[in-house]
Amino acid sequence: MANMKEIRRRIRSIESTRQITRAMELIASSRLRRARTRAEQARPCMDALQQSAGRLLAALGSANRPGGKRLLWVIAGDRGLAGGYNAGVLRLAQAQLDDGGPAEVVPIGRKAQEYFARHGVQSPAAYPGVADRLTVGEAYAMAQPALAGYRAGEIGEISVCYTALVSPLVQQPRILRLLPTPQPSRPADVQYDPSAEHVYEAVLETYLGGMLYGAVVESYAAEQSARRLAMETASDNAGELLETLRLSYNRARQSAITQEITEISAGSGAVGGTKSRGFLQ
Repeated sequence: MANMKEIRRRIRSIESTRQITRAMELIASSRLRRARTRAEQARPCMDALQQSAGRLLAALGSANRPGGKRLLWVIAGDRGLAGGYNAGVLRLAQAQLDDGGPAEVVPIGRKAQEYFARHGVQSPAAYPGVADRLTVGEAYAMAQPALAGYRAGEIGEISVCYTALVSPLVQQPRILRLLPTPQPSRPADVQYDPSAEHVYEAVLETYLGGMLYGAVVESYAAEQSARRLAMETASDNAGELLETLRLSYNRARQSAITQEITEISAGSGAVGGTKSRGFLQ
């Protein structure tokens, strides 16, 4: 009986957990639909910005800032229960920092902020809780301090560490160098008026803010996809465990019933034997 009570307690506990994971799976699925729409709308803009900036840099020849430190935007989630989403992007960012050289980290998302604070990494700014509602204008404002440092020569390289949504089942952490912009293998024959330098400086704010916005919305979509998959897996595992526990409960219950019947039969036999001996006497 004690074993049956323990099994019933575990069944109730797992059923409650499965209700929570199913609810979280439905919420993540709903958010994923909206997040994928935002990410798909941002991807063509990111590609166009990157190609335009690359052609401008090819016309300039080089836009390196010698001696400047690196700046790394790290985009993670604001919540857990998303499988390996946060761990993957933070591991990639840490490996980038371990390569050496002075670096500055700007975390975007509460998990990134907590990670770097825990590891003693000083950040000039942090942006938790912005991924689900970020606008293009807000992304431009977030990029302004980095752009000012780049123009002043204090920052020589700007990169973003984010997670790309490859498919509903696959999320891939990536590092994308934004400035200096990678040059195309075959520069286009384009003339700029008044000069490539003027146009390059004019589009830097749009380019940097647009790329940051695209990376944030892409990461948010990947986070919701990872959470939906994690909660679906948790719900399936809970269902399998419930089946095993119910089978164990039924076996324990059948064993208890069999034992009770045996004891009743034995007691009835003993009582019957006593009455027969009394009658014969």
